[in-house]
Parts: sequence; structure tokens; C-alpha cells
Amino acid sequence: MPTRIVYIGKGTLLELIRISLLCLLVLPPPTLAQNPSVETLQAKAKERSNISRPDPVEDERRAFAISLVISTADEARSYSDLALRPRVLARSADVLWNADNTTARALFRRAWEAAEKGDAEEITIKTKDNPPPMVIALRRASGQDLRYAVMSLAARRDRALSEEFFAKLTKATERETEDAKSGRSRDSWSTSDAVSKRLQVARKLLEDGQVERAMEFAAQALDQVSVYSIGFLSALRAKNSEAADQKFALLLARAQFDPSSDANTVSGLSSYAFTPGFYVTFNADGGSRWTPRESVNFNPPNLAPALVKRFFEVGGAILLRPLPPPDKDFTSSGRTGKRMVMLRLLPLFDRHAPETAAALRAQLTALGGDPRNADNPLLTDGLLLEETGGKALETMQNHADRAKTSRERDAIYADAAVSLASQGDIQAKDVSDKIDESGLRTEVRRFVDFEFVRISIRKKEAAETARLAKSGQLTHSQRAWAYTEAARLLRRRPR
Repeated sequence: MPTRIVYIGKGTLLELIRISLLCLLVLPPPTLAQNPSVETLQAKAKERSNISRPDPVEDERRAFAISLVISTADEARSYSDLALRPRVLARSADVLWNADNTTARALFRRAWEAAEKGDAEEITIKTKDNPPPMVIALRRASGQDLRYAVMSLAARRDRALSEEFFAKLTKATERETEDAKSGRSRDSWSTSDAVSKRLQVARKLLEDGQVERAMEFAAQALDQVSVYSIGFLSALRAKNSEAADQKFALLLARAQFDPSSDANTVSGLSSYAFTPGFYVTFNADGGSRWTPRESVNFNPPNLAPALVKRFFEVGGAILLRPLPPPDKDFTSSGRTGKRMVMLRLLPLFDRHAPETAAALRAQLTALGGDPRNADNPLLTDGLLLEETGGKALETMQNHADRAKTSRERDAIYADAAVSLASQGDIQAKDVSDKIDESGLRTEVRRFVDFEFVRISIRKKEAAETARLAKSGQLTHSQRAWAYTEAARLLRRRPR
């Protein structure tokens, strides 16, 4: 077939080129390549519609909930109950935080002002049955006042805001100023509000699983041995043993070179190393103070041998410091308290540092003291866990038989009941019932029953906790707390 040649004029060729270029400019490359399906275009249009159009019903519900919270907070400002006011304001701020943190910060500040007023007037619960002054004092001593309640919520949301509140607690009390002027050693139970509450809040963050934030909050308050600092480190070790041991090593170094360190400092340090959750100190008059067993693991921690050796080096150096004259001994333990601490820790020194133990015995001889103090059950509580309940009862009965008055006998029974309850021995209830004085008997029995509640919670026995909450001789607040903890243990089960 012959080839046909078509001739195109110059004008026609230019027109075809213009049309081709116009098509290239108007139509995008994908369109030229392939036309999308109708289903694809509809899906994309529906997706854009869902993104651009929020659910009006959900927005209305959210706005209504926010307005209810703000209204509740405004109403709380007029409450006459000085304890309820800051708690409602703080919880309202906590709920509002994600929705409106500007308003939430303002509510937190109002809550703090209300808490300061409530604590200043020494009113923590204003109801028909106002608590006695002793209950208020105990609540203050444990750091569980209104300001703590506000700070524990604020710290979870905004560190800067909580630091603002902490800054308002840094003024030293008149007692601390007088102690500093007199050269008197600081009592490891009587830290400032700022220190105790900082560590209390850090402990709460730790319990909530915010380990890093808890360590940041506690860092500024871990420079002295106290019931709060040691308690925090013991709880931290259950979460991060390496970090806790490092901070304990730093605390040992500070205590060694601190001239105010005394026998109670060593006793406090021993709590972390050997009796976590149990902290005991002794007074110059032979009295003692201790904490009930805490929820941390009470078994002695498996510390590195080098750290254990370091504890006995520091503890021995502090205990073997030259004795000041009796009239110039301003330590928190005094001569009598120092003797009690040495008697308590001597079996540990015999086992781990026998050479230091020999020197401690020589100083014990120089201290002298009332030999009856050696019968104090706190000298072995927590350290000799292998002692059976029968042995403890036998020792108690021997002491009771030698008691000269009913009051002395009651004190022996009370100490034995407390010691047995701390070990979870059910015989503590029978011993507490032997106390003649009704008021003391009631208080000891409440302690015993509450200690069993704490033990059942540590063992995660919800049914036993609920049973003790119902039948135990507890205060109203203790009973309510026991039921709440039992419910918490059951939260993963059918409601």
C-alpha cells in the first residue's frame, strides 16, 4: 500500500500546538493518567466532612460539665466548713485541668488560700463531732493537713504551681529558730512544714506510679535523716532500687560530716538498711517514738555489701563520738537515748562489724543507765523477727510479775501488745485486754486492730480487710479508710 503523506499548513500546526499546551495546563497529571473512581471521591468527601464537623451534642455535654464544675467551685468559696472548702476547690481544679488549665490554676490558688486559713485556725473537720486537739496535732505531725491535700493534687498537674506553694512553707518555725540558737540537735521527727510536706507529696506521686516526678520533688528534701526522708527512700527502693541506694549513700556521707548527727540519726539510717517501714528513736528521758508498719516490704533489703559496710562505718563513727558533759548534751537522744540506740543496734554490729561492736560496749559501760531499760521491747522489735510469740509472752509475763503497781503492769502489757501486733500475732488482742485502765485499754486495742487492718492490706486480703473493718475497735475514720482500701483491692474483680 503506497505511503500517504499529509501536508499541514503552518497555521493549522500552530493551532494544534496551542490546544495541546492548554490541555497540559488545565488537567493535572493524575487526571491525565487515570480518572479516580466515584467510590474513592465519595469516601474522601465523607472523611473531610467528619473532620470539619464536630459533634454538637458532645460539645454541648462537655460545656455543661465544665460549667457545673466551675459553679461548684464558686459555691465552695462560701462554705462555712473550713476543711471542705479547700478540698472541693482543689478537686474542681484537678477535674478542670485538661479542659481549662488557666481557670484550674486560679482555683488551685484559691484552694491554697482556703487551706492556709483552715490550718491556721487549727480546724481540719468542722462537724458535729469536732476532733480533739490531740487528733489535730497527730494529723499535723503526719503532714496530713489541708495544705497537703491541695499540694498533692497540684503536684500531679503542674510542678511550677506546686513549687509556688512549697515556697510559702519555707519560713522556719519559732521552735527551729530557738533550737538553732541553742545549738540543740534537730529532732528527726520535727522537720519543717516545707520538708515534711514535700516528701509527703513526693511519696504520693510515688504511689501513683510517677517515679521520676517523685524523685524530682523529693531531691531538695533528702539532705537530712528524718522519718520522712527514710520513709520515702524505703518506698522508692521498691520502685527503683539503684536510685534509692545511691541517695542513701549520699545521705550516709552527709550524716558522717554533720556535727548535729547523733544516735537517733544512726537509728534512722538503720531503718532503711534493716527495718524498712519501721522507724524508731529514743528520747533523753528513756521514752521512744516509732512508726506503725508501713505498706513497703518490711523484709530487710538486699543491699550491696559495700553499702552495708558503709552504714556500719558511718554509724560507728557517730555513736563513738566523745560524750559531752551531761549538762551540755543537747542531742535529741541524750545519754539515755543513745544508750538505748546502742543496745538496739549492737547485735547488728556484732554480726557485721565486730571490732566496732567491742568499742561500743566500752562506751555503754561509760554511759551506765537504768538496767530496766534493757527490757524495752523496741530494742529488738523488727530486728529479731525469729523470736516466737510464745517467747515474747514469756518475757512479758516475767516483767509483769515483777511490776510494783498496776500502772507499771499496764505499760508492760501495752508494749507487748504493740510488739505482737506489729508482727501480726493474734495474741496481741488477748494481751491488750489484760490492761486494767479502760482508757489505755481502748487506745491499745484500737492500735492493735488497726495494725491487723494494715497487715491484711499489705497482703492484699480484701475479704479479711472488710471483716476487720466491720468487727474491729476502730475510729470512724479508720473504719472508713479500711473499707475504702478493701474496695480498692477488689477493683479488678466484678464490682
